[in-house]
Amino acid sequence: MSLCSIIFLGTLFLISLPEIVVSDIAALRDVKFIQDYNKNEMPPSHDGKPLMVNVSLNLRNIFEVNEKAQYITLETSLRMYWKDERIQGVPIGGNDFVNVNGKEIDNFWIPDVFIDQAKALRVPNFYVNPSTIRVYADGTLRYSSRVNYDVACGMDFHRFPVDEQKCEIKYESFGYTTRQMIFQWHHVNNINPNISLDQFEETVVFQEEYATDYYEIQYPGLILKIILNRKVNYHLINSYIPSCLFVTVAWLSLFVNPEAIPGRISMVMMTLLTLMAMFSGIRQSTPKVSYVSMLDIWMVMCIFFIFLVLIEFAVVTSLIRKHQKPTAEKIEDFSTYGLPILFGTFNVIYWFTLFFT
Repeated sequence: MSLCSIIFLGTLFLISLPEIVVSDIAALRDVKFIQDYNKNEMPPSHDGKPLMVNVSLNLRNIFEVNEKAQYITLETSLRMYWKDERIQGVPIGGNDFVNVNGKEIDNFWIPDVFIDQAKALRVPNFYVNPSTIRVYADGTLRYSSRVNYDVACGMDFHRFPVDEQKCEIKYESFGYTTRQMIFQWHHVNNINPNISLDQFEETVVFQEEYATDYYEIQYPGLILKIILNRKVNYHLINSYIPSCLFVTVAWLSLFVNPEAIPGRISMVMMTLLTLMAMFSGIRQSTPKVSYVSMLDIWMVMCIFFIFLVLIEFAVVTSLIRKHQKPTAEKIEDFSTYGLPILFGTFNVIYWFTLFFT
């Protein structure tokens, strides 16, 4: 390469270098950094106390409660406030702060918050990520970001369908301990009053700050607890009332002459098969767990009562064939009154247990 070519390339490099520096400075011209600012170092604390980070949450929506996979999907806006004396905003135009967004956010130190047990995170961006930093004149910074995420939520279905699920969403620091940084909820947290779930009534609780206890070193964090109380109306209409009617139809078959075998058999078998098909459909739409839920107890007992009617018919028919009709009539009379009493007693015990224990 000739000397002229080297000089020419060097001149181009020197010309282009100032343009890059000026461009970076121009993008943050209203923000002043100290000379040795390092975005990888957290703000210093002169009094020896941990850095206080106030966290504000805007719960915009609960998109889904997935009972089979046991997770909950949230849409939130997370805001964090902290003070960094190494940075100072120089607002213009009557503003109280300098707004920074886009790639320029990477020039700032930001608390390393992560969501514990998050399965997936989605940023609803079009071109620029929905996040921003406000820099105030006194060195206070506010970072705000919109994010959607799926968080694991361990669920217990023993009392299904009147169960109560408690989902804890934990926001923790990944690298800073409680000696370096502390989280606390901001005094302003917003919950969308128009959140509507098909099968649940939600209650949102902002718990106090906590420190992780499953590591040798404690890390700061915050807990957002969402309590989900299931609405029983859906299962009352689709499960309880139909199954109760099927048991009633099976009981009505006792008023049919036991010698009319086809009619009586068809009534009992129809209700038994229909109830078992409905039970199978309910099991497919509910979480697959290894234990018995309250709805399982109800459905099994309804099948049991219908099966009792079927056994009663077999006994009565056998006695009639053995010319013991008086005994068969006594069993018929006892079953006619005994079945509704047993079913009514079961209902009293079941519904009392369901709602009052």
